[in-house]
Amino acid sequence: MYKIVGSTYCPYLWKGVTVDPHMKVYSCCLIKPGIIGDLSVNTLDHIINGEKIKYYRAQSLSGNLHCYSECNLINKNEKTCPNSVHVGLQEISTIHIHFGNKCNIECIMCDHPTKFKKNPIILDHQVLISRVDFSNFNDIIIQGGEPLSIRESRYFIKYLVQHKYKFIILSNGLLINKHIAKNIVLGANKIIISLNAATPDMHRRVNIGSDFKKVLDNIQLLRNYRKEFSSNLTIIGRMTITVPAIEEIPLFIENYSNYGFDEINFGYVRETVPQYLDNNPIIKSKLVRQIERVLNDMENITKIDFLRLIQLGLVTINQKDIKLGFL
Repeated sequence: MYKIVGSTYCPYLWKGVTVDPHMKVYSCCLIKPGIIGDLSVNTLDHIINGEKIKYYRAQSLSGNLHCYSECNLINKNEKTCPNSVHVGLQEISTIHIHFGNKCNIECIMCDHPTKFKKNPIILDHQVLISRVDFSNFNDIIIQGGEPLSIRESRYFIKYLVQHKYKFIILSNGLLINKHIAKNIVLGANKIIISLNAATPDMHRRVNIGSDFKKVLDNIQLLRNYRKEFSSNLTIIGRMTITVPAIEEIPLFIENYSNYGFDEINFGYVRETVPQYLDNNPIIKSKLVRQIERVLNDMENITKIDFLRLIQLGLVTINQKDIKLGFL
């Protein structure tokens, strides 16, 4: 069934779909490589083997997938890939649901608020439920904007909890209250909270309109309810690396468990961060040394996703026991 991978193999073309607020379907949460269908017109089982997605799969296998070279989502060291452009519905294990760009804060690296002002479209959760059988998916990933600021998203979370469909939610963590925390603890496998910095001052600078202490208090609220309800929820901290906060990476790694996170992962602003590191080799070398020192002092580094740090040259590829791309 498998063969040696071509140079542009993307597993998302075979295992995932993303639904945007207009009910358009893509294979990737970055809205790549293009629209593969429309849930308001076709069913998902038709879309996943439609001509468009099969064309992109063929492009991927032949080494011609146009979005591959700049992609920082996937582990490009993957050595096997399918030898068919056809998949069964049961093989599509992940669905990203983008409810809209509405958000309660304005992060410096994010254009969601601007997009929402221009196009304030929100995905209708009832239409979505009528068009998709969610029992087929291992991972139901809810995102925005800030999904907790979107009423349709909160209704959808309630639906998932009622039907015992486990989900993953991406959030900035600011709007978590007791009611929301209970739903997340009872219904989610994971919550990924974008702290994006390691100190209160930098957090306020990057996540404009947020409150570092409030977010950490909300993380503790989740932990308290997790203990009360014997939940298996994993609380993941995320740092999307920006130029202003780049020197806080070592501190974020060192302190993540103190923030209340079980695991951490990273993203980075592709338009600025790689170029900044290339233009500032002294800062890059300093970060490499600091990160290495922090890791050497840690007893367990298996809860850290190093994929993006490796891509930036801040962690070496031969670092033992590293985790690559768990989300």
